Amino acid sequence: MRLLVSCPVPLSSYSTDANECNRTLSFAATATDNCGVSSIVYRIGNNPITFPYDFPVGSTTVNAQVTDVHGNISNCSFVVVVVDNQYPVVTCPTPLSSYPADQDKCSAALSFSASAGDNCGILSTMYSIGSSPITFPHNFPVGSTTVYVLVTDLNGNISICSFVVTVVDNQAPVVTCPTPSNPYTADAGECNRTLSFAATATDNCGVASTVHKVGGNPISFPYDFPVGTTTVSVLVTDIQGNTTTCAYTVTVNDSEPPVVTCHVPMNPYATDAGECSRTLSLPASSSDNCGVAGTVYTVSGLPITFPYDFPVGYTTVNAVVTDINGNTSACSFTVVVTDIEPPVVMCPVPGNPYQADAGQCSASLSLQATSADNCGVATTAYSIGSDPISFPYNFPVGSTTVNVLVTDMHGNTST
Repeated sequence: MRLLVSCPVPLSSYSTDANECNRTLSFAATATDNCGVSSIVYRIGNNPITFPYDFPVGSTTVNAQVTDVHGNISNCSFVVVVVDNQYPVVTCPTPLSSYPADQDKCSAALSFSASAGDNCGILSTMYSIGSSPITFPHNFPVGSTTVYVLVTDLNGNISICSFVVTVVDNQAPVVTCPTPSNPYTADAGECNRTLSFAATATDNCGVASTVHKVGGNPISFPYDFPVGTTTVSVLVTDIQGNTTTCAYTVTVNDSEPPVVTCHVPMNPYATDAGECSRTLSLPASSSDNCGVAGTVYTVSGLPITFPYDFPVGYTTVNAVVTDINGNTSACSFTVVVTDIEPPVVMCPVPGNPYQADAGQCSASLSLQATSADNCGVATTAYSIGSDPISFPYNFPVGSTTVNVLVTDMHGNTST
């Protein structure tokens, strides 16, 4: 009987032992011989092995050589397949809750490292954001970024983990307020000055808005700045909500005098009946870009109000208009009042007839007329015919007519 050997038939594959890159196995070939088997030797390549044996990942061919007691030899072989189906172990880093953006940047340059282990060894560790691979240090933008870690072992097994990096922007925007060339003069005919100013602002991530306010109310340019001093506050907000403020003042002066037009009197005016004056109201008309505060009328330096009793003669009225900002304008006009009212005269009533004085061919009498005038009587003249007389007067025997001429202060007469 000849020497016969039968190799074992391994399974199609074996998994590696836990945390090992091999599988420890034992196999035994069977052999028969008519005289007896002396030895069975197992070899991998030219190297003898014994069981149990640590079979590495992959296909390993084991050769079995059987020798009988007379030195006859017979061989067979079998293949042991070990597969690595253990995933690598990966531990993602644990970032801080947040990181501040780098100065003047809208990102933070950061580096992170995942730790990984594998029973057979790590081939590669890749970091990616979305589908884009990254390397460290990486500029993480403001916000939350998910980083994926893909670890591949030497046998193609992969494991994935992820971590989130949060970067916050706590840098306030930089704002520069304008510097107005104060003071400004109000626009012609206006109580304001239309101007435009703009603050300049920059930010590491970008400016979202720049709001100009006056008294808490938003304004836009060009803006009508009123006479006086106006404070403009500027609020700049970046795209992350950080804010910065500044303020500036604009001063507008009103140097425009009011416009005044004096009344044009309808000279001459006659005195009021029974008066030595004429009561008139002759206000000036005025306007101003900001508003008239008041109008003062004076005669010979003394204030007057209307209606005013203008005396007979020429009266010059000065009008000074002051606006609400202290600017003034003046004009003047002259009122002429004439007295055309004659005096009132009442002749005496003689107690006719009179007796001649004793031993005389006449009577000495004083007979005074009474008179009145709105402005005053200047003279009262008595005459007989064309001859002036005075009292007492010696009236001759007979009838004598006495003429009375009363003249007032302005030359008006009555007889």
